[in-house]
Amino acid sequence: MDVIDIKGDGAASLMPLLTNWSLSDSEGMQSDRLSLTFSGMESQTLIPKSGAEWRVFIDGEKRGVYQISSISEYLHPVKLVVQLTPAIFCVADEKGFKEPRRRTFPPARIQDVVKAVMEPHGYEVRVSPKFAYKPTEHLNQNEETDSAFIARLAAKHDAIAKPIDRMYVFGQRGSLKTLSGNEQPVVTITPQDVQQGSAKLAHPSFVRFNGVKAHWQTPDTGLSDTQVIGSKPYFSIKDVFKHPGEAQVAAEAKLAEFKRKIQSFSATLRGQPGLFAESVMILQGFQSPRAKGRWSVDSVTLSGTRTSYTIQVEATRPI
Repeated sequence: MDVIDIKGDGAASLMPLLTNWSLSDSEGMQSDRLSLTFSGMESQTLIPKSGAEWRVFIDGEKRGVYQISSISEYLHPVKLVVQLTPAIFCVADEKGFKEPRRRTFPPARIQDVVKAVMEPHGYEVRVSPKFAYKPTEHLNQNEETDSAFIARLAAKHDAIAKPIDRMYVFGQRGSLKTLSGNEQPVVTITPQDVQQGSAKLAHPSFVRFNGVKAHWQTPDTGLSDTQVIGSKPYFSIKDVFKHPGEAQVAAEAKLAEFKRKIQSFSATLRGQPGLFAESVMILQGFQSPRAKGRWSVDSVTLSGTRTSYTIQVEATRPI
């Protein structure tokens, strides 16, 4: 029985030739990626169209709508490797999605900036309430693609931004799937679900900062000072901000990042439904008391053949 099913223009003819595949679903700034390998001479006559939309199901679970972004034809041995992404894609790139830009944005709200940048590309934009009405300062897009610019804005607020299906979502960790209208699952993982020897808890050995210092200097008046949050030991942000409010936001985001990365979990799991980036994961039956509690899935990479697959999962503690 096939564990993967793909529907769309040209997919049905290629599916019998599928030999292996990999799907990465990340909570980070990168959009999800799907790679499909089709083998055999017949694949040379069945090359799909760039930009074609394929709906992907794994274990009967919908993983999203993807568009073909690139195709590589290997001559010996003969195989076809098709790469897909959920980003709105067009070979001609008439709307300049892949084009670096230089422009400025006046003070506004995060929601306004994200919509101004992404709606012209055809995305429905959704911004979580935590960030939607936060004010932005004068922003410069310096020879960056639109996605890189918004990713940089998200990083300033310890947020994440990425395309999901035909939407572009901007929000806090754990909220993107909900913003896109998909239910955020809770998954319980036991030792029986884990490939032997692969489950690992990482405890970073570097200094664990309990506070952050962010320096600011107002260009018009020359006034300067430092925003300090938390307690010792402090991490000092190298950038100099334009006023106290901007420095405070940056300091809070950095401290939240440190707290989130105190522990991490990684493992290779047997294939099973329910695991997405931002899933809430509960480890049950493991001997270490530090494994207990809720984990936030940062990324999953599903890979396999037509009949079986495994999942590489990485998770950290929720904020």
